[in-house]
Amino acid sequence: MATIRICNVEGCQRKHVSHGLCQMHYNATPAARATRVRYRATPAGKASKARYKATPAGRAAQARHRAAAKERAKGLPETPQAPTLALNAQ
Repeated sequence: MATIRICNVEGCQRKHVSHGLCQMHYNATPAARATRVRYRATPAGKASKARYKATPAGRAAQARHRAAAKERAKGLPETPQAPTLALNAQ
């Protein structure tokens, strides 16, 4: 009988997927992020993203993202303007 491996992250009880980690913790590694970035830069990755954005789920995700960005922007303090230097032209 095969045993089910669990994630090596302390306190995580999810099923092992790769490199001793569950899917959530593996996706958070720099190597996994770099792989996604490389794929998204390819023509196939761009086409995949465009297909997703054309679906109802993709449009809903974009709307949620825009709404969340607006909410985050509301909570940010105004950025102070950098002081301008008055140069004396002599």
